[in-house]
Amino acid sequence: MALTSKQQEQAMAHLDQHFRDNRLCYVCGKNQWIIHPQLYELMKLPLGGADPERSLIPLLVIECADCGHTISFNAKKAGLLSKSGIGG
Repeated sequence: MALTSKQQEQAMAHLDQHFRDNRLCYVCGKNQWIIHPQLYELMKLPLGGADPERSLIPLLVIECADCGHTISFNAKKAGLLSKSGIGG
């Protein structure tokens, strides 16, 4: 799902609030983060067959422009998704 301009602003506000003290990359030490322009899903690994619940976590992905180290934030907690799961 591609982020709207409003969602991109919300993502940046979430980062400003929660990723503020030391924005240096934990790997290379640079401060060159890229917010991916779309959301991703992390799916629970179904052990022993299909997962009828299909548990998913929506993710906002942030990547270091220098070394590629990647971190993620829960997109719901970042205010990027409504309760219906669409749009923020």
